[in-house]
Amino acid sequence: MKRLLLGVYALVFSVSLWGGDQLASSECGGFFRSDESLDSSQVGELRLNVGGLLFFRDNEFSTSVMDGYTLPGFKLCPTVSYMPSRNVKAELGVSLTRFWGTDRYPNMAYRDIASWTGGERSDGFHVVPFFRVQMATDFGLQVVLGSIYGGANHRLLMPLYEPELNLTADPETGAQVLYSNRWLDADMWVNWESFIYRGDTHQEEFVFGISSRIKYNSERSRLHFYTPVQLLAQHRGGEIDTITSHSVQTLMNGAVGFGARWSINHRRVKSASLELDYLGYYQQAGELWAFDNGNALYLHGNLDVWNTRFKLGYFYGDKFISMFGYPLFGCVSTKNPGMTYDKPSTVYVGFEYAKEFAPGFSLGVNVDIYERSSCYGTTGEGVREKMKGSTSFAAGLCMKINPSFLLYKKK
Repeated sequence: MKRLLLGVYALVFSVSLWGGDQLASSECGGFFRSDESLDSSQVGELRLNVGGLLFFRDNEFSTSVMDGYTLPGFKLCPTVSYMPSRNVKAELGVSLTRFWGTDRYPNMAYRDIASWTGGERSDGFHVVPFFRVQMATDFGLQVVLGSIYGGANHRLLMPLYEPELNLTADPETGAQVLYSNRWLDADMWVNWESFIYRGDTHQEEFVFGISSRIKYNSERSRLHFYTPVQLLAQHRGGEIDTITSHSVQTLMNGAVGFGARWSINHRRVKSASLELDYLGYYQQAGELWAFDNGNALYLHGNLDVWNTRFKLGYFYGDKFISMFGYPLFGCVSTKNPGMTYDKPSTVYVGFEYAKEFAPGFSLGVNVDIYERSSCYGTTGEGVREKMKGSTSFAAGLCMKINPSFLLYKKK
């Protein structure tokens, strides 16, 4: 089965090299990103927007860090939108998630490597209401309430946010402030993940995040320099739940770095980029994880050729844990509870392909190979042993469908 999948992805890879002229997205997971801008041409229009994502992803892991698994399914988010003015937009709809081969879905915890005790199960589809109101100013500031622009739109580094969560996580809900000018792009948000009533047996939980990029010169320059600054903080607690042990937990991730992008603008080769980031982890309250603090280095580069992005990266961590990042970029195991690793490192190579074949219909392909070096590990029972290096493989095929239909236009 694995050889068959490798053959299929190799075929798609060869087609992608010669199949189009649309560049892959600039950040990791960019295929899943939605447009945050307001289109003034839609003022007075009532529109039906069909947002859909069909996916098949296979993870083949030969490591003690995490188990392999397959994700076949789709997400559908139909909405009705209206713009009363060029600075205001409202959207109302529903988000549906379906995995092929199952009819039962937990109601909560769609992105959390820790165990979760809250929530019943639903049948048929995992259903979440979608409601967003967005207001924009004339000087680059936007305010979003309700279903915010989450996931890939935050432009987080892969060790901080796993792109696969764009397939599985619920729409983020809460409040968001976006700002952009010549020198700065900034995204600040609160995602309220769990609301509680008196006597509930699970915790109140929310995530606060900042994702920004300081730009030292124009993005249109042939050689562009920038600094990413990112922060994530997850708080779990609540004064009216029934939890009495470790009732407050606060976890934090952060990153700061320096990057450069060279716009080659050749007929085939479009651009190349290189970035070095320093990552941090801090457990401010609680004992959810084995370490109270840690850090890591993350070096990664991209080469854009037509619609294809070739990727190369290196990660080195020391007691580093990521709340929402790929477990392979970390020092704890999600496969063996309590197991930790002493200064692991991971090298990966891969490619992304993205092309719009018709208005509102796009195809995306992603293939990554991870080589995790040997290191010492400590089991949950305190036994220290040498862990062998391992090679892991992940590949996915996605189709994004997002056509928009005019229902009514105010005269």
